[in-house]
Amino acid sequence: MTEIFDNLTKKLQDYKNVLVMSHKNTDLDGLTSSIVICKIARQYTNNAYVYLDQKNEILSKVSYLKDKDYVINTWNGLNPDETLLVILDTNSTIYVEEERLLDVYKHIVLIDHHNKSDGYIKDTEISYVNNNLSSVIEFMVYYLKHLSFEIDSDLATLMLAGLEIDTNSFNLKTTPETYKAAGILIEMGASPLAKQEILRESREDVLKRYELLKKSYVFKEIVSICVLDEKVNPIKLAQIADELLSFKNIEIAFCIGLIENDLVRISIRTLGNYNAQEIASALGGGGSTTSSASNVNCSLKEAERKVKEMVGEFI
Repeated sequence: MTEIFDNLTKKLQDYKNVLVMSHKNTDLDGLTSSIVICKIARQYTNNAYVYLDQKNEILSKVSYLKDKDYVINTWNGLNPDETLLVILDTNSTIYVEEERLLDVYKHIVLIDHHNKSDGYIKDTEISYVNNNLSSVIEFMVYYLKHLSFEIDSDLATLMLAGLEIDTNSFNLKTTPETYKAAGILIEMGASPLAKQEILRESREDVLKRYELLKKSYVFKEIVSICVLDEKVNPIKLAQIADELLSFKNIEIAFCIGLIENDLVRISIRTLGNYNAQEIASALGGGGSTTSSASNVNCSLKEAERKVKEMVGEFI
C-alpha cells in the first residue's frame, strides 16, 4: 500500500483546506479514521476538519479525545477550488453524511473497505476500495506506521475500540494483518482496559436489547430474523444483527427496524458462507461480504416479506 499512502500524503499537502466525512450515523471506524486524516493534514494546513451532523450519537465519543476542535457541522467559507474532500468508510453517494458536499467539492479522495455499491462515487482523484480490510481503521494504522506519525493514547484507544466493533470482537472479516493492526495500536498507547470502558453499555440498554432479541425467530433453519416494532437507531440495529449471528446454527442474520418515518433499515450479517453484500445489493443496499445493510421505503411487514423472498433466492 506504499503507493496509495504516498499519493494520499501528496494530496493532503496540495490543498489549503481538507474536509473529511464518513457515512450517515458515523461509527467509531468513520470518526477515528477521519480524525487521523485531520491530524496528518494539519502538518500542512490549519484548516482540516471532520464534518458531522450535530445529531450524530457518535459525538459523545469525542469527549474521550484531548483534541476536540476537529469536528464541525458546517462547511461554509471553504473555497471549493482549494478544498480536498476525503470520504471514508463508504463509497456510495446514498450513504455519505451529507450529499450536498459532493455537489460543492469536486476534489475527492475515497477510502473504504466495503464492496462497491449503488451510487458509487466516481470522478475521484484517489479511490482506494479494499474489501479485504476489516475496517478503515486498519488502513489508517498502517498509514500512520508508514509515516512514523505518532498519535496520543486516547485516539489509539478509540481506534482499538472501533476495530473491535467492526470485526464483531475479531470474529468476522479478520486477517493476520487485522491482529497486527491491533498490536500496533497497543504499541501506540491504546489501553485495552480503557477500550472496554468505552464499549460498555448501560444496564438499561443491554436489557432492552435482550428484550428485542426475544422477538427474533429462525427461518429456513440457518436464518435468524428480528423485526422491531419501534423506531430504533441504525447502530442498535447492527448490534442486534451481530448478536443474532451468535446463535447456534445461524449463518445469516437480519434485523429490520424503522429508523425514520417510512424508512426501514435492514441490517444483514453472515459468517461468510453467504455474501451479505450480494443480499444487500438485491435489496438496494451495500456493504461488505459479512456485514451489509439496506434502506427501503416501505412498511416493516413489507420489508420482512422482501427479506424472506430474498432468502429463498440465496439458500
